Amino acid sequence: MSIPPRQQILGALTALLALFFLVDHFALTPLLNKYRGQCRDIQKLEELLIQEHSLVKHRENWERRVQTFRDHALPTNPSEAENTVLRALRDWADQSHLAVESVRPRWQQEKDGPQILEVRLSGLGDLEEITQFLLAVEVAKIPIRVVKADLSAMRANPRNIALNLLVQAVLIPPEKSEESGGGTL
Repeated sequence: MSIPPRQQILGALTALLALFFLVDHFALTPLLNKYRGQCRDIQKLEELLIQEHSLVKHRENWERRVQTFRDHALPTNPSEAENTVLRALRDWADQSHLAVESVRPRWQQEKDGPQILEVRLSGLGDLEEITQFLLAVEVAKIPIRVVKADLSAMRANPRNIALNLLVQAVLIPPEKSEESGGGTL
């Protein structure tokens, strides 16, 4: 029995379509998925590369800043560091004409961390004096930061403002240098 040419053409087209779907399912789709995954990976790597270039650009600037921090660090001796901070606070208060009522230093040692000097300062002054004092603390070259500042107006004289300030200074331990000599070869 012979198959008519029309059915032969339809059979060939059906076989061709079945072959196309098999190739698509087992070859093209996995390759396209792999390609899309690689495109995502390339995009992530390009973003990482941009970040790394940014870090490399800013490395020199960052190293200068770290060196500046180290140059202006507090002395490694806690009593000298405390004297430096208290002297600086007194100088800033004198320059801004802030009337300091009390200064209470206290050392804290964090577990496996640096020593922190906490200083509570209470003083009186007008808004300009307090502003000058706080500005001096904020732009100080020594490693000191304002943790808490409370301002309250005095009832007797509203022009006078009471300042209660909590500042912290970090005692940066000296860098550990590698011991030279005496090593094994």
